[in-house]
Amino acid sequence: MLIEYKEIIDKELRLFSDKLPSLSIYDPIKYIISNGGKRFRSSLTLMAADLFSNQPLLAINEAIAIELFHNFTLIHDDIMDQATIRRNLPAVHKKWDENIAILSGDLLYALVNKLLSTSSSQSPEIHKLFQQTAIEVCEGQSLDMEFENKNDIVIACRGTQPTEFNDIKADLKAVPVMAETVSRVHHGFKVEVDELWPYVSAKLMQKKDETKKLWFCGHSLGAAMATIMASRCLHDKELTNPVELYTFGSPRVGWRGYVKSLGVTHHRWKNNNDIVTTVPLWVMGYVHHGNEHYLNAYGKYRKPTGWQLFKDKWRGIWMGLKQGKIDSFGDHSMTEYIKHIEKID
Repeated sequence: MLIEYKEIIDKELRLFSDKLPSLSIYDPIKYIISNGGKRFRSSLTLMAADLFSNQPLLAINEAIAIELFHNFTLIHDDIMDQATIRRNLPAVHKKWDENIAILSGDLLYALVNKLLSTSSSQSPEIHKLFQQTAIEVCEGQSLDMEFENKNDIVIACRGTQPTEFNDIKADLKAVPVMAETVSRVHHGFKVEVDELWPYVSAKLMQKKDETKKLWFCGHSLGAAMATIMASRCLHDKELTNPVELYTFGSPRVGWRGYVKSLGVTHHRWKNNNDIVTTVPLWVMGYVHHGNEHYLNAYGKYRKPTGWQLFKDKWRGIWMGLKQGKIDSFGDHSMTEYIKHIEKID
Protein backbone atom coordinates (compact mmCIF):
# COMPACT_ATOMS: atom_id res chain seq x y z
CA MET A 1 0.00 0.00 0.00
CA LEU A 2 2.87 2.38 0.76
CA ILE A 3 3.97 1.97 -2.86
CA GLU A 4 0.61 3.32 -4.05
CA TYR A 5 0.93 6.34 -1.77
CA LYS A 6 4.50 6.90 -2.97
CA GLU A 7 3.30 6.95 -6.58
CA ILE A 8 0.73 9.62 -5.67
CA ILE A 9 3.41 11.69 -3.91
CA ASP A 10 5.82 11.39 -6.84
CA LYS A 11 3.12 12.52 -9.27
CA GLU A 12 2.13 15.50 -7.09
CA LEU A 13 5.78 16.53 -6.65
CA ARG A 14 6.23 16.54 -10.44
CA LEU A 15 3.17 18.76 -10.79
CA PHE A 16 4.46 21.03 -8.03
CA SER A 17 7.87 21.27 -9.69
CA ASP A 18 6.35 22.04 -13.12
CA LYS A 19 4.42 24.99 -11.65
CA LEU A 20 7.51 26.63 -10.15
CA PRO A 21 8.80 29.81 -11.85
CA SER A 22 11.63 29.53 -14.37
CA LEU A 23 13.97 31.69 -12.26
CA SER A 24 17.33 30.04 -11.66
CA ILE A 25 16.90 30.08 -7.85
CA TYR A 26 14.19 27.45 -8.25
CA ASP A 27 16.51 25.04 -10.13
CA PRO A 28 18.06 23.54 -6.96
CA ILE A 29 14.55 22.93 -5.58
CA LYS A 30 13.47 21.15 -8.75
CA TYR A 31 16.74 19.21 -8.63
CA ILE A 32 16.44 17.84 -5.10
CA ILE A 33 12.76 16.90 -5.24
CA SER A 34 13.30 15.07 -8.54
CA ASN A 35 16.20 13.00 -7.20
CA GLY A 36 14.06 10.26 -5.69
CA GLY A 37 13.80 9.28 -2.06
CA LYS A 38 11.61 6.85 -0.16
CA ARG A 39 8.80 9.42 0.40
CA PHE A 40 8.19 7.55 3.65
CA ARG A 41 7.00 10.50 5.76
CA SER A 42 4.59 11.82 3.14
CA SER A 43 3.26 8.34 2.38
CA LEU A 44 2.48 7.79 6.07
CA THR A 45 0.58 11.09 6.06
CA LEU A 46 -1.65 9.84 3.24
CA MET A 47 -2.03 6.50 5.01
CA ALA A 48 -3.23 8.23 8.18
CA ALA A 49 -5.79 10.23 6.20
CA ASP A 50 -6.93 7.05 4.48
CA LEU A 51 -7.32 5.19 7.78
CA PHE A 52 -9.45 7.88 9.38
CA SER A 53 -11.46 9.16 6.41
CA ASN A 54 -10.97 6.73 3.50
CA GLN A 55 -9.92 9.82 1.52
CA PRO A 56 -6.11 10.01 1.46
CA LEU A 57 -6.10 12.95 -0.96
CA LEU A 58 -7.69 15.17 1.70
CA ALA A 59 -4.20 15.38 3.19
CA ILE A 60 -2.27 15.73 -0.07
CA ASN A 61 -1.12 19.31 0.66
CA GLU A 62 0.08 18.31 4.12
CA ALA A 63 1.87 15.27 2.69
CA ILE A 64 3.63 17.32 0.02
CA ALA A 65 4.52 19.97 2.62
CA ILE A 66 6.14 17.32 4.83
CA GLU A 67 8.14 15.96 1.89
CA LEU A 68 9.29 19.44 0.87
CA PHE A 69 10.22 20.29 4.45
CA HIS A 70 12.29 17.11 4.64
CA ASN A 71 14.16 18.13 1.49
CA PHE A 72 14.70 21.62 2.90
CA THR A 73 16.42 20.07 5.94
CA LEU A 74 18.59 17.90 3.67
CA ILE A 75 19.90 20.94 1.74
CA HIS A 76 21.01 22.74 4.91
CA ASP A 77 22.19 19.54 6.63
CA ASP A 78 24.49 18.69 3.72
CA ILE A 79 26.07 22.15 3.95
CA MET A 80 26.72 21.86 7.69
CA ASP A 81 28.05 18.29 7.38
CA GLN A 82 30.00 19.16 4.23
CA ALA A 83 28.44 16.11 2.59
CA THR A 84 29.21 15.90 -1.12
CA ILE A 85 26.67 13.26 -2.15
CA ARG A 86 22.93 13.01 -1.62
CA ARG A 87 20.97 10.08 -3.10
CA ASN A 88 24.02 9.11 -5.19
CA LEU A 89 24.09 12.54 -6.83
CA PRO A 90 26.04 15.73 -6.02
CA ALA A 91 24.58 17.61 -3.04
CA VAL A 92 22.92 20.93 -3.88
CA HIS A 93 25.78 23.04 -2.46
CA LYS A 94 28.25 21.06 -4.60
CA LYS A 95 26.24 21.27 -7.82
CA TRP A 96 25.77 25.03 -7.31
CA ASP A 97 27.43 26.70 -4.30
CA GLU A 98 26.73 27.24 -0.61
CA ASN A 99 25.09 30.65 -1.04
CA ILE A 100 22.67 29.35 -3.65
CA ALA A 101 21.98 26.24 -1.54
CA ILE A 102 21.16 28.31 1.56
CA LEU A 103 18.93 30.69 -0.39
CA SER A 104 17.09 27.91 -2.23
CA GLY A 105 16.61 26.05 1.07
CA ASP A 106 15.08 29.15 2.65
CA LEU A 107 12.85 29.57 -0.39
CA LEU A 108 11.76 25.93 -0.16
CA TYR A 109 10.74 26.43 3.48
CA ALA A 110 8.72 29.51 2.45
CA LEU A 111 6.98 27.41 -0.22
CA VAL A 112 6.14 24.82 2.43
CA ASN A 113 4.34 27.43 4.53
CA LYS A 114 2.57 28.80 1.47
CA LEU A 115 1.37 25.31 0.60
CA LEU A 116 0.04 24.74 4.12
CA SER A 117 -1.77 28.06 4.04
CA THR A 118 -3.76 26.87 1.00
CA SER A 119 -4.60 23.50 2.55
CA SER A 120 -8.26 22.50 2.53
CA SER A 121 -8.10 21.53 6.20
CA GLN A 122 -6.94 24.96 7.43
CA SER A 123 -6.48 23.38 10.85
CA PRO A 124 -4.64 25.61 13.37
CA GLU A 125 -3.60 22.48 15.28
CA ILE A 126 -1.88 21.03 12.22
CA HIS A 127 -0.03 24.27 11.48
CA LYS A 128 0.99 24.65 15.11
CA LEU A 129 2.33 21.10 15.26
CA PHE A 130 4.18 21.57 11.97
CA GLN A 131 5.87 24.76 13.16
CA GLN A 132 6.82 23.16 16.49
CA THR A 133 8.36 20.24 14.59
CA ALA A 134 10.39 22.68 12.47
CA ILE A 135 11.62 24.40 15.64
CA GLU A 136 12.67 21.09 17.20
CA VAL A 137 14.48 20.01 14.03
CA CYS A 138 16.56 23.20 14.13
CA GLU A 139 17.19 22.82 17.86
CA GLY A 140 18.30 19.24 17.32
CA GLN A 141 20.70 20.24 14.55
CA SER A 142 22.12 22.94 16.83
CA LEU A 143 22.74 20.40 19.59
CA ASP A 144 24.40 18.11 17.06
CA MET A 145 26.78 20.87 15.99
CA GLU A 146 27.56 21.78 19.61
CA PHE A 147 28.29 18.15 20.36
CA GLU A 148 30.77 17.94 17.48
CA ASN A 149 32.80 20.74 19.06
CA LYS A 150 33.11 19.04 22.44
CA ASN A 151 36.08 16.97 23.55
CA ASP A 152 34.52 13.55 22.98
CA ILE A 153 33.74 11.96 19.63
CA VAL A 154 30.90 9.43 19.74
CA ILE A 155 30.03 7.27 16.73
CA ALA A 156 26.60 5.67 17.15
CA CYS A 157 25.24 3.06 14.73
CA ARG A 158 21.52 2.36 14.51
CA GLY A 159 19.94 -1.07 14.47
CA THR A 160 18.18 -2.90 11.67
CA GLN A 161 15.29 -1.01 10.10
CA PRO A 162 12.49 -3.39 8.95
CA THR A 163 11.78 -1.06 6.00
CA GLU A 164 15.41 -1.10 4.79
CA PHE A 165 16.07 -4.08 2.51
CA ASN A 166 19.85 -3.63 2.73
CA ASP A 167 19.69 -3.98 6.52
CA ILE A 168 17.80 -7.26 6.25
CA LYS A 169 20.20 -8.50 3.58
CA ALA A 170 23.20 -7.64 5.76
CA ASP A 171 21.76 -9.59 8.70
CA LEU A 172 21.22 -12.68 6.56
CA LYS A 173 24.73 -12.77 5.01
CA ALA A 174 26.13 -14.80 7.90
CA VAL A 175 28.93 -16.53 5.99
CA PRO A 176 32.28 -15.73 7.69
CA VAL A 177 34.82 -13.94 5.48
CA MET A 178 38.35 -12.63 6.04
CA ALA A 179 38.34 -9.48 8.15
CA GLU A 180 40.31 -6.32 7.39
CA THR A 181 42.37 -7.03 10.50
CA VAL A 182 42.71 -10.69 11.52
CA SER A 183 40.70 -13.93 11.34
CA ARG A 184 37.10 -13.99 10.04
CA VAL A 185 34.07 -11.78 10.46
CA HIS A 186 30.38 -11.81 9.50
CA HIS A 187 30.10 -11.04 5.76
CA GLY A 188 26.96 -8.88 5.90
CA PHE A 189 28.21 -6.75 8.80
CA LYS A 190 31.56 -6.25 7.05
CA VAL A 191 29.87 -5.08 3.83
CA GLU A 192 27.79 -2.52 5.74
CA VAL A 193 30.93 -1.11 7.37
CA ASP A 194 32.86 -1.19 4.07
CA GLU A 195 30.27 1.15 2.53
CA LEU A 196 30.54 3.67 5.38
CA TRP A 197 34.20 3.35 6.28
CA PRO A 198 35.68 5.80 3.72
CA TYR A 199 33.40 8.54 5.05
CA VAL A 200 33.86 7.61 8.75
CA SER A 201 37.64 7.27 8.55
CA ALA A 202 37.95 10.56 6.64
CA LYS A 203 35.88 12.30 9.33
CA LEU A 204 38.02 10.77 12.07
CA MET A 205 41.20 11.93 10.35
CA GLN A 206 39.69 15.39 9.97
CA LYS A 207 38.84 15.56 13.68
CA LYS A 208 41.95 13.77 14.96
CA ASP A 209 43.06 15.43 18.17
CA GLU A 210 44.97 13.91 21.08
CA THR A 211 42.63 15.71 23.49
CA LYS A 212 39.51 14.12 22.00
CA LYS A 213 38.33 10.72 23.22
CA LEU A 214 36.69 8.33 20.76
CA TRP A 215 33.71 6.17 21.72
CA PHE A 216 31.65 3.70 19.69
CA CYS A 217 28.14 2.46 20.43
CA GLY A 218 25.34 0.70 18.60
CA HIS A 219 22.22 -1.44 18.79
CA SER A 220 21.54 -4.70 16.92
CA LEU A 221 23.11 -4.46 13.42
CA GLY A 222 24.57 -1.15 14.58
CA ALA A 223 26.24 -2.92 17.52
CA ALA A 224 28.02 -5.25 15.11
CA MET A 225 29.06 -2.33 12.91
CA ALA A 226 30.34 -0.35 15.91
CA THR A 227 32.44 -3.35 16.95
CA ILE A 228 34.00 -3.70 13.50
CA MET A 229 34.69 0.05 13.28
CA ALA A 230 36.36 0.02 16.70
CA SER A 231 38.54 -2.88 15.53
CA ARG A 232 39.61 -1.00 12.40
CA CYS A 233 40.52 2.07 14.43
CA LEU A 234 42.66 -0.05 16.74
CA HIS A 235 44.57 -1.55 13.82
CA ASP A 236 45.06 1.74 11.95
CA LYS A 237 47.95 3.77 13.35
CA GLU A 238 46.64 6.91 11.63
CA LEU A 239 43.38 6.86 13.59
CA THR A 240 42.57 7.55 17.23
CA ASN A 241 42.17 4.46 19.40
CA PRO A 242 38.65 4.14 20.85
CA VAL A 243 38.34 4.50 24.62
CA GLU A 244 35.36 2.19 25.04
CA LEU A 245 32.68 0.38 23.07
CA TYR A 246 29.05 0.11 24.23
CA THR A 247 26.64 -2.25 22.48
CA PHE A 248 23.02 -3.22 23.07
CA GLY A 249 21.50 -6.44 21.74
CA SER A 250 24.62 -7.25 19.75
CA PRO A 251 24.84 -10.35 17.57
CA ARG A 252 28.06 -12.35 17.45
CA VAL A 253 30.42 -10.58 15.05
CA GLY A 254 33.45 -12.76 14.35
CA TRP A 255 35.52 -15.82 15.07
CA ARG A 256 37.59 -16.27 18.23
CA GLY A 257 40.79 -14.94 16.60
CA TYR A 258 39.00 -11.78 15.52
CA VAL A 259 37.44 -11.27 18.92
CA LYS A 260 40.78 -11.75 20.70
CA SER A 261 42.33 -9.00 18.57
CA LEU A 262 39.79 -6.44 19.85
CA GLY A 263 41.85 -4.71 22.50
CA VAL A 264 39.11 -2.32 23.58
CA THR A 265 36.93 -2.25 26.69
CA HIS A 266 33.56 -3.48 25.48
CA HIS A 267 30.39 -3.13 27.57
CA ARG A 268 27.94 -5.54 25.92
CA TRP A 269 24.38 -5.20 27.22
CA LYS A 270 21.98 -8.13 26.88
CA ASN A 271 18.30 -7.95 27.79
CA ASN A 272 17.03 -11.30 29.11
CA ASN A 273 15.92 -13.39 26.08
CA ASP A 274 16.98 -10.97 23.33
CA ILE A 275 17.06 -13.29 20.31
CA VAL A 276 19.59 -11.27 18.30
CA THR A 277 22.29 -11.97 20.90
CA THR A 278 22.05 -15.68 20.04
CA VAL A 279 22.98 -15.30 16.35
CA PRO A 280 24.92 -16.16 14.26
CA LEU A 281 25.08 -19.62 15.83
CA TRP A 282 28.21 -20.57 17.76
CA VAL A 283 28.51 -23.76 15.66
CA MET A 284 29.55 -21.47 12.75
CA GLY A 285 32.59 -20.40 14.77
CA TYR A 286 31.17 -17.10 16.01
CA VAL A 287 31.78 -15.93 19.59
CA HIS A 288 30.84 -12.85 21.58
CA HIS A 289 33.28 -10.15 22.63
CA GLY A 290 33.29 -7.95 25.71
CA ASN A 291 31.93 -7.90 29.23
CA GLU A 292 28.29 -8.95 29.29
CA HIS A 293 25.91 -6.78 31.32
CA TYR A 294 22.76 -8.84 31.79
CA LEU A 295 19.27 -7.41 32.38
CA ASN A 296 17.00 -10.00 33.94
CA ALA A 297 13.28 -10.67 33.35
CA TYR A 298 12.40 -7.75 35.65
CA GLY A 299 14.81 -5.38 33.91
CA LYS A 300 17.28 -5.47 36.82
CA TYR A 301 21.04 -5.52 36.30
CA ARG A 302 22.19 -8.91 37.55
CA LYS A 303 24.91 -11.52 36.98
CA PRO A 304 23.06 -14.84 37.19
CA THR A 305 24.83 -18.08 36.32
CA GLY A 306 23.80 -21.69 35.76
CA TRP A 307 20.44 -22.58 37.24
CA GLN A 308 19.62 -18.96 38.14
CA LEU A 309 20.12 -17.87 34.53
CA PHE A 310 18.02 -20.78 33.25
CA LYS A 311 15.13 -19.90 35.59
CA ASP A 312 15.32 -16.22 34.72
CA LYS A 313 15.08 -16.87 31.00
CA TRP A 314 11.99 -19.05 31.46
CA ARG A 315 10.54 -16.43 33.78
CA GLY A 316 10.96 -13.88 31.00
CA ILE A 317 9.24 -16.14 28.48
CA TRP A 318 6.32 -16.74 30.86
CA MET A 319 5.94 -13.02 31.66
CA GLY A 320 5.93 -12.26 27.93
CA LEU A 321 3.24 -14.85 27.22
CA LYS A 322 1.02 -13.41 29.94
CA GLN A 323 1.28 -10.04 28.17
CA GLY A 324 0.61 -11.62 24.77
CA LYS A 325 4.18 -10.96 23.61
CA ILE A 326 7.03 -13.06 22.24
CA ASP A 327 9.74 -12.30 24.78
CA SER A 328 12.68 -13.04 22.47
CA PHE A 329 11.65 -10.28 20.07
CA GLY A 330 10.27 -7.81 22.61
CA ASP A 331 13.51 -7.93 24.60
CA HIS A 332 15.48 -6.74 21.56
CA SER A 333 13.80 -3.33 21.41
CA MET A 334 16.19 -0.44 22.12
CA THR A 335 13.30 1.18 23.97
CA GLU A 336 13.34 -1.73 26.42
CA TYR A 337 17.09 -1.40 26.93
CA ILE A 338 16.79 2.32 27.65
CA LYS A 339 13.83 1.83 30.00
CA HIS A 340 15.72 -0.71 32.12
CA ILE A 341 19.16 0.95 32.09
CA GLU A 342 17.73 4.33 33.12
CA LYS A 343 16.49 2.70 36.37
CA ILE A 344 19.91 1.39 37.36
CA ASP A 345 21.40 3.27 40.31
